[in-house]
Amino acid sequence: MSAVRYAALDLETVELLPESLTDGARLPGIACAAIARDDTDGFEATARPDERPELISGALGLTRAGAADVVGRLAALAADGYTLVTWNGVGCDFRLLAHWSGEVRECSRLALASVDMMFSLLCECGYPLALATALAGMGLPGKDGLTGSEAPAAWRQGRFDEVIAYCGSDARTTVALAHTCADAGRLRWTSQRGRPMCLELPDGWLAVREALSLPLPDTSWMDAPLSRAACVDWLRADDLPQP
Repeated sequence: MSAVRYAALDLETVELLPESLTDGARLPGIACAAIARDDTDGFEATARPDERPELISGALGLTRAGAADVVGRLAALAADGYTLVTWNGVGCDFRLLAHWSGEVRECSRLALASVDMMFSLLCECGYPLALATALAGMGLPGKDGLTGSEAPAAWRQGRFDEVIAYCGSDARTTVALAHTCADAGRLRWTSQRGRPMCLELPDGWLAVREALSLPLPDTSWMDAPLSRAACVDWLRADDLPQP
């Protein structure tokens, strides 16, 4: 197994994510967060609303203090030598944490030093990929129970344990995917047209800061390619790598 120690973050929201998180879109509240480490079983999760009502707003989402607590946990893990890893974390999870905690500087620092596997793929190939597709491509078990689109409604219905378990499962599979790809030296998946695809990782996963320094890929063949700039538009400008 890769010598890197990974700690994965995953969030669930109280409402469905908008189609775009940029252009002034109203960001949904954070329902719960889960952090999974590769050297322990299980995961750490934020409290249920009925366990810690002081952390929960009327919309059942984490308050500023609750979101800041998650940021603090992540910062402590990074300081302890863990590499934070996500799937679409720089465009979504860290963005939401920065917005709701107010800890923009710290979230920006953590996001740039983290490994966002989907963002690495976007920077290299010019398009994103679903986590389930990546898991299947690497021969790892897929998701059980809820889907991401079902989780917000389930949370609002009071199915807190079910959503927290789903969130924790995503964090655990993110850790497993990071190590599996690093050990194999590549990420494999099957395209929508059934073609085998591969992202080579000769030196393991790149941190977000390193991925941002890659040359822009050719996206002329796509109608509406996702821009890497759209994923990092919330980061502090003076934290970004200079051209």
